[in-house]
Amino acid sequence: MFFLNSPQVSPNNEDILFVKRTVNDDASGRNSQIFKIDKSGIVSEFTQGTGDRAPQWSPDGSRVAFVRSVDGKSQVFVMPANGGEAKQMTFLEQSLSSFQWLPSGEQLLLTLTVSPEKANEALNSESESKRAKPDIVVVKNARYIGDGAGYLSGKRRHLFTYDLESQALTQLTEGVDWNVNGPTLSKDGQYVYFHANKTGLEYEGNDNSDIYRLNIKTKQQVALTQHHGSQYSVSVSHDGKSFVYSHQEGTYEQADLFLHRGNSEPKNLTAAFDRRASGALWSPTNKSLYFTTSDHGAHRLFAVDTDAASVKKLLDMDKTVRNLAIAPSGKFLVFTLESSTALPELYRYEIQSKKLQKLTQFNDALMASKAFHQQNHFGLRMSRE
Repeated sequence: MFFLNSPQVSPNNEDILFVKRTVNDDASGRNSQIFKIDKSGIVSEFTQGTGDRAPQWSPDGSRVAFVRSVDGKSQVFVMPANGGEAKQMTFLEQSLSSFQWLPSGEQLLLTLTVSPEKANEALNSESESKRAKPDIVVVKNARYIGDGAGYLSGKRRHLFTYDLESQALTQLTEGVDWNVNGPTLSKDGQYVYFHANKTGLEYEGNDNSDIYRLNIKTKQQVALTQHHGSQYSVSVSHDGKSFVYSHQEGTYEQADLFLHRGNSEPKNLTAAFDRRASGALWSPTNKSLYFTTSDHGAHRLFAVDTDAASVKKLLDMDKTVRNLAIAPSGKFLVFTLESSTALPELYRYEIQSKKLQKLTQFNDALMASKAFHQQNHFGLRMSRE
């Protein structure tokens, strides 16, 4: 059984990278490997590692950066887009949450977890790594553990730039009681947008978060929203004049998609849409946004017009759409499709013609060996043929 995620379309719109995951031999975890689909549709291995993930094309499309674990630490590797040897570019001791290419192709934007009092430990914390770890956990906050993260320490996630040639690491944000979340670069690389809870009560049950914009050169931060609720999942338009984000009044309230354009008041694009909206992707024309959300038992694909604030469903089928990506040209989308009787595969959707093309067949052999009998809306029975 294979699981696919993280599709990325090349800058020339011809090739697609994605991650294939499978359960490892002793069933203790999952292996992951990066694959490539070329313009003729041929699927091939791109990396040979067992823990490679998060591929990203360089701005000019000549290289690919990805994350690989080295001695238990996530590091960024870079290799030529046409294949070759992968070269380790970072040598970090701290936890890497995410990375992005800066437009120059000479630097990366990193999100690292660091101790507030040790701003530079992200590059070299050899003394800490050799220190014996205590077997006692001291809990200081009401929220002390996180799904997939384990116990929450006094460390916080902050932004850094990393020079690929000199290996110079420069810290952009700092704070002892807040985290950087969901960083996204403006197309010109001048700004980073992110959301954060700066009340100081993030680990005390407070769910507030606001959108911030950071000037990379000056390190100056500007709060773009100031609201008691949650604002998150920001996405910046291609022309840099607008951004959208998810707005949620309370923990159990519906999330709506808000558009902020210039100095005008934020506009609710999904006020008439009775579904949760987040994770929107901009079209190159800046006139449409694409997103997925739960709808009648599946996760479906929608588009919203930024002028008319009208939402339409793009695929009317009982299958779940995940891992959404858009081609730089804006002509097609790439995503995985799955259902209760179909394992995930990668698909290409032509926006104008609405043509849907299956790109991978990793799970076809397994599906052909099984017989599915739909029982009801809540379950199914699977047996060998």
